Amino acid sequence: MKSTLVRMALLALVCVITMTTVPRPAVAEGVTGKKYSVYIYSRYVAEPATTITFKSDGVLLMSTYSGFGSYYAFANGVGAFFSAPEVEKNKDLFMLMVGLLLGDFLSGAGITFTNGAFSEVFFFSGYVSAG
Repeated sequence: MKSTLVRMALLALVCVITMTTVPRPAVAEGVTGKKYSVYIYSRYVAEPATTITFKSDGVLLMSTYSGFGSYYAFANGVGAFFSAPEVEKNKDLFMLMVGLLLGDFLSGAGITFTNGAFSEVFFFSGYVSAG
């Protein structure tokens, strides 16, 4: 059971990294250049309400954490990773996320790794915020 979970997590990691490193077209797609007010459904996230910013240069920022990430927008969705070194003392956070768009609404799932070890599967949902 544990080895299957690790294999699935590694496959998801490879897919998201591949999607975020492939050159993207110059045309703005879906989430590009927008901010989303999102709620993360997780047992381990201290502040579940956050703002996710998808900058036009492929950079992903989360207001809750001092970190950085990258994303790849595709038709009606997004794949992303986010890294927050030293999110807590001696604790690094790495997140892989996949989301789907329905109008101005974003919903998806992801997995977290803490200090390189699998932590949990989480869900998130939110909407485009003004500004």
